[in-house]
Amino acid sequence: MVDKIRVIEYDIIGSTNTEAKQYAMQTDSREPVLFLAREQSAGRGRLGRSFLSRREQGIYMSLLYFTGSATCDAVSVTSAAAVIVAQEIERATGNPMRIKWVNDIYDSCGKVAGILTEAVAVEDMTAIVVGIGINVGDVDFPDELRGIASSIGKISDETRRDIIFGIAEGLLLHSENCSDVGFMDEYRRRDMLKGEYVELFRAGESIGFGRVVGIDDRGGLEVLLDGEESVSVIRTGEVSVRKKS
Repeated sequence: MVDKIRVIEYDIIGSTNTEAKQYAMQTDSREPVLFLAREQSAGRGRLGRSFLSRREQGIYMSLLYFTGSATCDAVSVTSAAAVIVAQEIERATGNPMRIKWVNDIYDSCGKVAGILTEAVAVEDMTAIVVGIGINVGDVDFPDELRGIASSIGKISDETRRDIIFGIAEGLLLHSENCSDVGFMDEYRRRDMLKGEYVELFRAGESIGFGRVVGIDDRGGLEVLLDGEESVSVIRTGEVSVRKKS
């Protein structure tokens, strides 16, 4: 499947996601395209955050594909992508990977990868852009990220390629049947927040505390809020989750 995918590579670019979205709005083709960069000058993460994207210190990729399926929304795709990325990194490095809701991949030392999924309406279809950044090698993390971020370590060019195209193939396979939520069992197995007491935020403001009880089949975080008897489901894009200090 990935042997036929078009690949566009950059030495340096602002953001592979931004480039992919612009491409989607300008092209007449509906074939998938993989965007790769050695460095990003304006790498983006979820909720408008920046993503450190220094030269040769990471894998910076965005996969663009088109779908007419209403079930291929950003939430389901991000959840599937998290499982796929965790599996491919674990397969390549041998190090166990876990998922921090909704889109971060962690090893035993910290965050090694992040995912940003965006959707753009294009005529009668939806363009899905899945951006993935993976820290690789000896990353020179700034002071504010030390002790929080981690790296998958040094890898060969062959291993780098295996990770990139393994992820791309997994995403394209998922795109063929987005309604299949079988992968959520694996997501839940890797979930690192279950049982944790967390503080919930919306637009930077605290909205309460609660204990995480699980993840639903749509990728929502199930939380039993303080003072409540029933479980609330938190959807991506509405909150940022942090452990209570």
